[in-house]
Amino acid sequence: YGSKKVSKFDHINSPPHSGYKQSSLLNCTFLEESLTTDNSVLVKDEAPIQNKEFGLFKSKYAVLAMIIGFVGVALCAYKSSEFIKESDDPSLKMSIQNKLLKLKKDFPLVEGWKAINVSVSKVFDQTEQPGVLLLMGESELSASCFAKKLLNLFNNIPEDVNNLKKGEKIENLHSSIDKSLTSTKSYGLLNIDKLDGESAMVFHGFCDNENSPHPNSLIVLTLTVPKETLFQIGKAESIAEELLMKKWTQIITEDKASPLISRINGFNAYVSVGSVSLCAS
Repeated sequence: YGSKKVSKFDHINSPPHSGYKQSSLLNCTFLEESLTTDNSVLVKDEAPIQNKEFGLFKSKYAVLAMIIGFVGVALCAYKSSEFIKESDDPSLKMSIQNKLLKLKKDFPLVEGWKAINVSVSKVFDQTEQPGVLLLMGESELSASCFAKKLLNLFNNIPEDVNNLKKGEKIENLHSSIDKSLTSTKSYGLLNIDKLDGESAMVFHGFCDNENSPHPNSLIVLTLTVPKETLFQIGKAESIAEELLMKKWTQIITEDKASPLISRINGFNAYVSVGSVSLCAS
C-alpha cells in the first residue's frame, strides 16, 4: 500500500490533504508539509525565509532612499532656479528694492549706496550688462560681512578665495561662477585681492559690459584696503586699482591686468569696521 515517510513533527495532528508551515524561532528555519499520492508526509527544509525577507527589506529601503535623494536634488534645483523664473516679475524687483532699503538702514556706516543700487538694478534692467560691485573694507570681516548680507537677497552665498585650492583655482572658479550666475543671476567672491593674477583673469569675460555670457546679473567682489587709507568715494577706483595692480602684476603683465581691473572696478562701496557687529543678526 506504499511506504509512509514520517516527519519529526508527526505528533502534530494535521487534517488530511492540507498543508501547513511551522517555524522554529530558535533556528529561524521553516518546514513545509506536503502530501504524496499515498497521503504520506514529506518534510523538507527551505532556505531561511527571514534572511530573504530582510534582504527584501533592505532593498526596499535602498530604493526609497534613492527616491528621497532624487526628490531632494530636484527641490534644490527648483529653488535655485526659482529666482530666474521670477526675475522678470515686477514684484520681485520691488521686493529686492525694499530689502535694499532695509539693508541701508541696518548698515548706516556703508558708503557708496548709489553704486550698490546701480549694480543690483543691472539684474532687472534692459542694458544687457552685468552689475559688478567692488566692496572695499578696512578688514576682511567687514567687507565679507556686508557682501554676505547683500547676496542673501538673491539666495546666494559667496565663495572665499581663502577656501580655494591652489592649482585648481581657474578651472573650479570658472565653473562655480558660471553655475551661480545661471541659477541665481548672482555671484560673490570674498578677498579678491588674495587671488593671483592668472586666476583673476577668469573675470575678464564675465565682467565684460558688451559680451558677458551672463548679462543682467550681479557680481560682488570684496577687497581689503589698508587701515590707514582714508576712504573717499571719488578716490575709491584709484585706491583699488593701485592695490590690485600691485598684486596681479606679480604674475601677469600690466597690459593684461589693466583692462581686467577696469572691468571690475566700476562701482565701488566702502564698509567700515563698525558694520561687523551688524552681521551677528
